[in-house]
Amino acid sequence: MDVRVWGTVDDRLIELRAEPGGAGSGIHIEGLPHGRARTTGDRVRAAIVNSGLLPREPAGVIRLDPPIAVGATSDLDLPIALAALAQLGVIRQVGWIFAGGRLGLDGRIHIDSDECLSIVSVVTDLRSAAP
Repeated sequence: MDVRVWGTVDDRLIELRAEPGGAGSGIHIEGLPHGRARTTGDRVRAAIVNSGLLPREPAGVIRLDPPIAVGATSDLDLPIALAALAQLGVIRQVGWIFAGGRLGLDGRIHIDSDECLSIVSVVTDLRSAAP
């Protein structure tokens, strides 16, 4: 299953592709520096487990395009979680998924008014770029 989700880091659009498997269990993130990939995966795993959506830990590989060297990688927690859940079939992807907001460790999504304006801007850009 080809799962694609979009998010932003510092107003840059990032595409995330989810694939099953990976080395061992858990979420493996490619495209982030090793230390950030590990802490991001830990945060996302905690949020998914605490949300009660899965009876087990999620597993899979999430690839970021373009790769991120610097920036607020916590901005990608929600899109990474959605990509992992879609890949596992917990949620169904219909068309494009753009994720904006912050994912709490409890699994709740938090959005403030500045993020809403940014989301509208990015979604408008995505729609104009769609074939």
